[in-house]
Amino acid sequence: MKNILKKLNKKILNISLFIIKKHMEKQPDMYIYTYKRKLDQLVPIVAYKARDITNIDNNKLSETNNFEHINNLINYSNKIVIDVGAALGGTVIPFSKKSKMVYAFEPQQDNYLFLLDQIKIRKLKNIQTYNSAVSNFNGSAEFYNRESHGVHSLGVHNKGRILSSLQTRVVRLDDFWKDNINKQIGLLKIDVEGFESDVLEGASYLLKNNKIDAIIFEFSPKIHKLRGIELDAPIKILKKYNYSVFTIDGGEFEFNKDNYPKICDLIAKPSERIDI
Repeated sequence: MKNILKKLNKKILNISLFIIKKHMEKQPDMYIYTYKRKLDQLVPIVAYKARDITNIDNNKLSETNNFEHINNLINYSNKIVIDVGAALGGTVIPFSKKSKMVYAFEPQQDNYLFLLDQIKIRKLKNIQTYNSAVSNFNGSAEFYNRESHGVHSLGVHNKGRILSSLQTRVVRLDDFWKDNINKQIGLLKIDVEGFESDVLEGASYLLKNNKIDAIIFEFSPKIHKLRGIELDAPIKILKKYNYSVFTIDGGEFEFNKDNYPKICDLIAKPSERIDI
């Protein structure tokens, strides 16, 4: 009976949110956010589904973006942080609390505007934002907008129907760093839906010269397979530059082609500076 009531409540909530969504579509310059006080999370309602405002669908942790305990593994206090694939700002905001400056890249236009909202509402001064993608070249590329705000990308994906596409600016981290930062990077976070290896290829100078103290990256072998690249492509690039790879809780990670995760977050550090 309890489960029946829960499903009924969820259905009623979804109907109510659908009505609100139709109303909000007539208010092009107005948006609704939820705020989780304990976690200090300000999240825009984008899908107008029950999961946007309750924990009905969130009883278990997501396979990625569970960074609550990385402060015990990575010290980026008063250092430079680069967030590639900043999305709505879920990682940028906590990074800004400890870092000297956060450079945030988000190519998807709606996500980028929500990121700017976060910064404006919170009155943050140590975040620089860029409405561009990061890859292994400078120029422009077609960017694909999908149904979910979290799976937009520069190419194929195993989730989400493509709704539209547009040309977006693309930069290499090496060149951006030389032109805009030119200081040691405390933390580089990469979440670009299976195109992490391209970002790392565009950061070859930084990797070769140990300019990055730590990297957190999303590992998506399922998308790598769809792209026709090596399943462990980002790991091979990191090991080429003598970086060691760990699980998000600090354990050693070894890729097994016969038994690998569908998706997860991993940490990389220069081998001579390992303190995990």
